[in-house]
Amino acid sequence: MVCGYGATGEEAVAELIRRGCRPRDIVVVECDADALESAAEAELITLHGDATRRAVLETARVGRARAVVIAVNRDDSAILTILTVRQ
Repeated sequence: MVCGYGATGEEAVAELIRRGCRPRDIVVVECDADALESAAEAELITLHGDATRRAVLETARVGRARAVVIAVNRDDSAILTILTVRQ
């Protein structure tokens, strides 16, 4: 799972794919519609929402994720996302 699909999130996804992950096994959680469209064009699973929200992460099935990449654009959001993921 990748939370945030800006430049950092996109690079994280590229690295996951280089390491053998299939695009259809990667879930991207993002608020920005343009970023989600880009992720969908890359054949990733997309979910529109705020990764700091527990309900959004539950919908994305964070509990089943092998790993979670936090690639949001603000430090406070990153910390809140980490705390939410750990719940």
